[in-house]
Amino acid sequence: RGARGAWAGVVDALHLAGLAPDPHETADVVARRADDRLGVDAALTIAASAQRDAFGPDPAGSSHFRAELRQVQRAARRTVAWWRRWWWHLDPRVLGR
Repeated sequence: RGARGAWAGVVDALHLAGLAPDPHETADVVARRADDRLGVDAALTIAASAQRDAFGPDPAGSSHFRAELRQVQRAARRTVAWWRRWWWHLDPRVLGR
């Protein structure tokens, strides 16, 4: 839930789109690459808030990430083949990470 939950959703969407980040990369690097690759600007906003939430209080609150997360997920789904879009919500790959 909140910023960290939204960030987990971004990482899940990247895994499903075949754009899995390396485990050693920081959230800023992953988000910047995702935004550039997907043509959105929401991943960096979510990453910054998730880091603030993890390392200190987030004054912005945590209720405004639903739209940003949906924007990243939709952009990630557009990068895969139509048959993978159909199975997107049933794909078990995110369960193993």
